Amino acid sequence: MGANPQGNGQRGAVIRTLDGGGTWSLAPALPKGVGRLVGISCPTKTFCMAVGVTTAITRAIAVISNNAGRSWSTVAVPRGEEELNLVTCTTRQSCIAEGEVEATIGDPSGGSRLSIITTINGGSTWKRRSIATNSAAPLGIPYFSGLTCATATHCLLVGDATPPDGSPSGMIASSTDRGASWTFQGVPPGTTMLNAISCGSATQCAVAGGGIGGRGGINRDLLTTSDDGQIWTSRTVPSSTVGLDGVSCPSATSCIAVGFDLSATDPSAEPAAVVVSSDGGATWNTAS
Repeated sequence: MGANPQGNGQRGAVIRTLDGGGTWSLAPALPKGVGRLVGISCPTKTFCMAVGVTTAITRAIAVISNNAGRSWSTVAVPRGEEELNLVTCTTRQSCIAEGEVEATIGDPSGGSRLSIITTINGGSTWKRRSIATNSAAPLGIPYFSGLTCATATHCLLVGDATPPDGSPSGMIASSTDRGASWTFQGVPPGTTMLNAISCGSATQCAVAGGGIGGRGGINRDLLTTSDDGQIWTSRTVPSSTVGLDGVSCPSATSCIAVGFDLSATDPSAEPAAVVVSSDGGATWNTAS
């Protein structure tokens, strides 16, 4: 579920820019015990929340900044949270984080399960949430890799699940109540791996995925919706792209996705790939 971060005794670090990326600086030291941060969300110019694991490895952590990253403080997360991988905040008060929690709270040796937690007070308190199993739920253990909110109340999780036969199935979970409850949405047949999601408007979203599957096959996945996720449509991915790991849609019509291709001369090389759409994700072309 997520990036599977592991603490390794090193301290986490944050870098920030105040000039649109022209220059970057290392933020002041983070609170003691921050091992690795893997997700961040900044809903305003000053407030940010980042999540990850502590130096104790199997303990999740969340930190917040109220001054554009100049200083950070730790906020308590629910007992038993082993790691947090994804986070999105629609306001400085309302945030959703995804990761793993002890299968039996208080027994860190007993395995883990999917965890979704929400806060409506900037991390002062959290509530654990669950995903309802329905006919659209894929077989296998869910592994989420993308989280966003199209509006203040409508949020989406994307990822995949792999059953015992090793063939992954892409999945999308939707919430219409700020993350309090989630249900799986139907995805086009043949969808395999979904890695990232971005919404250019309240109704228009794009999901990027694909890559090299568990049995060595190449899977290309690009999905879009124009009706708030009621229907997802599979789109053609340019043949020069093997897998897509990130997508950003600054508007309802414009999207850019990034990933990798395979080199024809060097089997170990994975040259970068960039694909763009100017029609809401209906068609995609390789960036020139």
